[in-house]
Amino acid sequence: GGRRESGSGLNGNGRQDAGTLLEKDFGDMVQRFLLSNLEDFGIDKVTDFDSKSCSGQINLHNCYVLLGCIEALMNSLSSQAQTLDLDGSCESAIKGLFTLFTMFERLQNL
Repeated sequence: GGRRESGSGLNGNGRQDAGTLLEKDFGDMVQRFLLSNLEDFGIDKVTDFDSKSCSGQINLHNCYVLLGCIEALMNSLSSQAQTLDLDGSCESAIKGLFTLFTMFERLQNL
């Protein structure tokens, strides 16, 4: 049997189910983004964004993908902060939102 134990995140074989693993991986990805900066993605003020050059087109594409990722993470953290109690437990989600928003703004202004 692959019977899932209620609320434990484990299936009947003692393994974590896919949803639990995806949730953990998503949390890990959020943490990696929060600890990174644009330079970690090879993006800074001297990066070529000229749409007429091959490297500029690649860099522009990478920026659009990164903007989309950051926006999705901000939406997720925003939803998470709204569902947490207002007793201070949402503080880390709010800090994460600020960090991501700062990165988003900086990327848009390049």
